[in-house]
Amino acid sequence: MKSPDWRIVDQTGEVRLDPNGVTVMSGPNWTGRYERVTFGAGFHMNLGCIETRGPTEHRVAGESDAPPSVSVWMPISGQATLSTADHPDFRFRPWRAALLVTKDRAGVFRFPGPQAFRFFSVAVSPELLTSLLDGEVPEGLRPLVESRARETVIRERPIKAATRALVGELGAPGAGGSLQRLHREAVALRLLTEVLGAEMTAFDASTLTSAETAAVHGAREALVRDLRDPPSAAELAKAARMGLRRFLNAFEALHGASPDRALRLARLSEARRLVETGDLPMKEIAWRVGYAHASNFVSAFAAEYGAPPRRFRRTVAQPGAGRP
Repeated sequence: MKSPDWRIVDQTGEVRLDPNGVTVMSGPNWTGRYERVTFGAGFHMNLGCIETRGPTEHRVAGESDAPPSVSVWMPISGQATLSTADHPDFRFRPWRAALLVTKDRAGVFRFPGPQAFRFFSVAVSPELLTSLLDGEVPEGLRPLVESRARETVIRERPIKAATRALVGELGAPGAGGSLQRLHREAVALRLLTEVLGAEMTAFDASTLTSAETAAVHGAREALVRDLRDPPSAAELAKAARMGLRRFLNAFEALHGASPDRALRLARLSEARRLVETGDLPMKEIAWRVGYAHASNFVSAFAAEYGAPPRRFRRTVAQPGAGRP
């Protein structure tokens, strides 16, 4: 595992954050849980909760030689302010997204009192941000791309209710495993797209070249080739030699669904085949199609086909019975 590139410092010491998993941490009057999921080079998300029992201050610092990135923070609950060497206190507000780059990758978070500060954030490289904007960065966002951590830049944006609902679900148990990872990637991209929405041009499917069309069809085949360990959307876009936003728009235009939705449907279709044609236990079927938890598989199957898999199998086995 590579060394962590962020750390939290309070009056009692330092906590280094796991760059590829979950970090559980605590201090004299606070506890926290931080999870980081990496989707590809220059693209990851963080999900965290800091519970404080009184006023608390955290100094956050990144490795000086780490690649530059632009972060989008969206607090879900609680209050916090961020101070940097060249910027006065910025107050995070629940359900308002903040695009930011901090000077020298460092800052001080202050929590005013007892609370649970929950947040979701996405970090992207300047190159990926430029790709999402189809290579044309508008004047208002250029400071974010060009800062390279030499100065603090913050831009705040409101968030629509539908995106809030998706982000709010991320803290609850999900589908597990790689499907949960792909779903989280989709939510991260949804947030990025909305935050940048006013600056982005509409997608025109007629501009796809024959090579791009073939690459996107090949991407779907690669996506469902191994249902237990599928590639991320960022990895598929890279293999297709397309910008991430263009790839995602093209994928949905050609296949009628986003990659995470297409994967979910492919998994459930294969699960239905196994339920109908064999006698494998449900836990085995769930494992074969990529669900880490059988309970999540049963819920997803029932939502898609109108009956839990065991009842579905009994109905299919009855002579002359129609399918649910």
